[in-house]
Amino acid sequence: MDKKAKRTPRHYEVLSYIWKNYNKEIAGFVELIKVEINETTVNKILSKYPKDILNNNKKILIKKFLAEKVKLMYQLDKGEED
Repeated sequence: MDKKAKRTPRHYEVLSYIWKNYNKEIAGFVELIKVEINETTVNKILSKYPKDILNNNKKILIKKFLAEKVKLMYQLDKGEED
């Protein structure tokens, strides 16, 4: 992350910065996310919301969003760039 940059940092840039500078502090938390946040867990949570509160399209969007965030965790863990 460039502190002098005028633009807002992307999520991956923020996660990468935290990963590089606070790895020991967050390693367990990241591993927990990688293990616990999966399609089955997300479906279980989202199924508790009725359609009038959270319709199917929004549920699909949330699933995709969370899957991408978990994918970022794997990329960081492997040292890959997006």
